Amino acid sequence: MTRGLALALLVLGALAPAAVARQGAPLPEHPRELRTPPLQPFTPPAPQRLQLGRGARLVVIENHELPLVDGTLLFRGGSALDPPGRAGLCELLADTLRSGGSESTPGAVLDDRLDALAATLTVSATPDALRVDFACLTEDLDAVLEAIGELLVSPAYPTAELEKSRRRLLTRLRARETSAATLADRALAQAVHGADSPWARTASEATLATVTREELLAHHRDHLGSDRLVVGVIGDVRAATLGAKLELVLARLPRARAAAEPAPPVFLQPARTRICLVDHPGARQSEVRLSAPGVRRIDGDYTALGLWSYAVGYGGSSNRMMVRLRAELGLVYDGALYFAPGWEHAGRLEGSFSTRNETVGAAVAALQELLRGGLAPLPAEELELVRGRMQRAEVFQVDRPLKRLARALDLAFHEYPSDFWQRHAERLRALAPEEVAQAVARHLDPERLVVVVVGPAEELRAQLEPLGKVVLMPGPAPVDAPR
Repeated sequence: MTRGLALALLVLGALAPAAVARQGAPLPEHPRELRTPPLQPFTPPAPQRLQLGRGARLVVIENHELPLVDGTLLFRGGSALDPPGRAGLCELLADTLRSGGSESTPGAVLDDRLDALAATLTVSATPDALRVDFACLTEDLDAVLEAIGELLVSPAYPTAELEKSRRRLLTRLRARETSAATLADRALAQAVHGADSPWARTASEATLATVTREELLAHHRDHLGSDRLVVGVIGDVRAATLGAKLELVLARLPRARAAAEPAPPVFLQPARTRICLVDHPGARQSEVRLSAPGVRRIDGDYTALGLWSYAVGYGGSSNRMMVRLRAELGLVYDGALYFAPGWEHAGRLEGSFSTRNETVGAAVAALQELLRGGLAPLPAEELELVRGRMQRAEVFQVDRPLKRLARALDLAFHEYPSDFWQRHAERLRALAPEEVAQAVARHLDPERLVVVVVGPAEELRAQLEPLGKVVLMPGPAPVDAPR
């Protein structure tokens, strides 16, 4: 820290209390006493939707303030479509596709061309999609789109780059294994969906070791087709002109050979609360995860469950979880508890926090009690405070161009109505306490939770046994160092 910056901070610190006093706004004694001014109207620009040839679709948000363009191509079928015994194939495909380049433009040459244009191009995999993201100047859009077209139509997948990608992925896997939080997230997915579920499988050295170039090419042909593609673009473009450009770029991209969809995730809810204990010897604190069945965004209870989440465990320090477990009991520093919805499949109630080993039982018990109390209707004053927080938070979902694009692209990719978020806002304004309580009662049984704890089993088991059925869950097999 420079001397000038340090002096400035000292001056600001000295002036802050006086400024607060002059404004007549002393600091509140409790987070729930915080008050914020009313929202100012904000209406983001509406996206345009176009149907392209060969089954592809396009979402465009025009923004002519700067000569910049950002875009995303989403293909249906991500890592959830990895074949059995090949977990990690789609992630390996994404890395090799980008680093290997096309048959006419090797990856290193493509890197040089993009660097010269100050453009970026990345390829990545999510559970339900393979995505290509790009950013460039408006004047360079044609060149970047041409490069993307080459990657999609004539990918190289060179063997040498495949081996480099395999080593990179194995290195990332080893890094993940050192994180107790990552172990807890992975164990929770396996506990609620089953270890063999496409939505819970994880890559390992064994599943990656034998993936071949031919498998990557076959997977590319099977799933990266024009009929499985949604394109989203925001920036200094005209929708009609961009549509014509993409028609030319995608003219040689065939339809996908396979139309397979992964089986929807099934939530394995126990008859009574089950606590899965993953032994992590030597850990000084434990990671805790909690889950129960949830809903899709299109479900009629989605908005009510979201509002309840803001009251109980999400969106700041004044929710019930933070007030009870952190401020009053001193058990956690940070954490969250909320209904995470799914787009095409039901989501989950998700809770997460870390705590000292000696306080794990007390923290889990406090959270269970919090959920039992959460079945009662929210007091009217609390509901109004939470409704305001949730409405203000919505602004920050669309306050930047890329966020607006992501939101519009999600609706198109998952085939939701274009006015979905407007309906959500209207529903939020009208919710009454009884409606929220009824929605929660339909989806939450506090006596049938799935809890995952990662920590030293010998120290934790006795604390957890009074709270539910404790089962030991094996940790992941270690990943060998890449050679």
